[in-house]
Amino acid sequence: MTYDSNKGNVSNMLSHSVATLASELKNLHSIMRGMSNILDTGRHFIQRGNLQAYAESTQLNGLLGGDFCRIFDYSTEYNLRERIERSRSEGKHDLAERLKENEGRVGVLVLDVSGHSMTDACLSLAIDSFLEASIPYELETNGRITPAVFDSLNIFLKRRLPVGKHITLVCAEISQSGKVRFINSGHPMPLIYRRDQDKLELLDYEVFHSTAPIGFAGKVEHQINRTCLNPEDIILFYSDGLSEHGTHREIPLRDFHFPETIEDRIRQLRDYKADIIGQGIKELLLEKGPLIDDVTIAVVKRDLNPS
Repeated sequence: MTYDSNKGNVSNMLSHSVATLASELKNLHSIMRGMSNILDTGRHFIQRGNLQAYAESTQLNGLLGGDFCRIFDYSTEYNLRERIERSRSEGKHDLAERLKENEGRVGVLVLDVSGHSMTDACLSLAIDSFLEASIPYELETNGRITPAVFDSLNIFLKRRLPVGKHITLVCAEISQSGKVRFINSGHPMPLIYRRDQDKLELLDYEVFHSTAPIGFAGKVEHQINRTCLNPEDIILFYSDGLSEHGTHREIPLRDFHFPETIEDRIRQLRDYKADIIGQGIKELLLEKGPLIDDVTIAVVKRDLNPS
């Protein structure tokens, strides 16, 4: 009798635990679907002056996953004119000039959280929120985003990331003059299609600085890398789901070679807008074989003349 009673209690406890877990998972799934509206990793396209910018993340397992991308429009998102005028009225003319340099500037963020689960997007949300809070302060204080933001982000996440979890990211600013500034944290280096040379340039890790992935090491010092886009040049930011599309699978793809295959597609689409180029690269991946990882593609093209 005692045995049967205990057995019943265990059965009831298991049933309650399963029901609770199912309820929690349902709630979590609902929250994650709601987050998909905040972490909108769909297609983004803007055009500012002579710059076109397009970004898109495709998640391997649904709406949300490990990849995240965002385009920053400094002119409209951060009240630049108001900040410039206030700095001038307060006699902070150097700050006003630095703020003015942001006019027409386009920013790109691409990050890759290790893993493909919907819950990995929580870390993308943490980073996006961290930057949302940091950028206005940086503009108010320095007139531009400094490497210290990413040093602080690394410390913030190092204390909170589970063991074995890490995040790579690249964050770039492109000016109307074609100047490119970017920070790299263990992420694949950008590619630049040089129109006058009709070839793709892979930025070299021996020339351009990269730290370890975010949260991987205790203290790191990010540095700003600089390059430039000439008229009609195209810069491509991406996650390793693109660069490793042909190799990190049981049977490697015969006719996908990075970066040569990407170079051919950009050459075919170089006269089109950035969104057509970005979508064309994604279509290329799907033509060659099914995705095996989350994939992010961000394209910035510098036009010959401002639109």
